[in-house]
Amino acid sequence: MKKTFILIVILLLLCGCNEEQQSGRLGRPIHSTALEVGKVYTLSMSTVMTAGTDAMFTVAGGAIEIIGMFGQCTTNMGSNPGDLDIMVDATAGATYDGDFTTAVTIDAMVAGDTIKWGTTTAGESVLVPTTLTMANLTPISWFCPAGVITQTITSTGTGAIKWYMTFRPLEPGVTVTPM
Repeated sequence: MKKTFILIVILLLLCGCNEEQQSGRLGRPIHSTALEVGKVYTLSMSTVMTAGTDAMFTVAGGAIEIIGMFGQCTTNMGSNPGDLDIMVDATAGATYDGDFTTAVTIDAMVAGDTIKWGTTTAGESVLVPTTLTMANLTPISWFCPAGVITQTITSTGTGAIKWYMTFRPLEPGVTVTPM
């Protein structure tokens, strides 16, 4: 048992993999250790279009400021997945849950299209699908409490989006994990 463990550690060191890269789901690094307050980080994750709510990122140990988020369609949408909305399910309870975006229909998106956060209307960013792969990104500044950032789809369809989130921790002890 000890020989096997030592061999695995040696192989990982030879590959240049660090502990965070080893533990990431589907090869994505995760930040399982506390992040530095004020430093900017970017993480990504992929979602599929299933009716209901899917976890995107888990924020633990404190709040973050989301300063950018966009998605790129990686698989054509099919069977009308309907409207997409992004929100936070706060650890502190339903009183602190909130929508980051308005709902937008994504039925016509095809691989290569992007979806970004646009202007703010009634306290929520307007999601804007675009056929341009190099979409102009609108700077945002959203307070996000500890909890789970989720994507809600109104109908079952097919297709996938890879989301990119840029953020900075606001408190010591924060961790953010792509789901």
